[in-house]
Amino acid sequence: MIEQVTFAEIEADPAFAGLLVEYAAESGNRGLPEPKIEPETYRRLDAAGVLTIFAARVDGRLVGFIFILVSVNPHYSVPLGTSESFFVAKAHRMTGLPLRLLRAAEDLAREKGAKGIYVNTPFGSSLCETLPRLEYVETNRVFFRSLSDA
Repeated sequence: MIEQVTFAEIEADPAFAGLLVEYAAESGNRGLPEPKIEPETYRRLDAAGVLTIFAARVDGRLVGFIFILVSVNPHYSVPLGTSESFFVAKAHRMTGLPLRLLRAAEDLAREKGAKGIYVNTPFGSSLCETLPRLEYVETNRVFFRSLSDA
């Protein structure tokens, strides 16, 4: 089941912390500290209507999520969607839930007038291989350089 939730609701879900650990292990960036979410920022974005969260549940248990930001892009002067976080527990990836989460995000972005949606994913991940089959086009590559010893 896919449902729209607030940040407060997902943060309070007992399974959320475990999903974040699995997500960080799989998608963390070398050169950055261990991921540590900033709840207040998420709450403010949620309250401002810029952030929308969809949760995936199996038998009532949280197994995945997508956080979608929709705002006017200053370079193009049109609304664009961006997936801020997108994760489904490995045990549930072949169930159709990842696609259903993505479609929910696309529908939401479309409703908010977005002209497109960006989805980022670690290079070489299964999602990286799947997105082109869903008509997503690789447009840029993001490179990272650590500026600290963290």
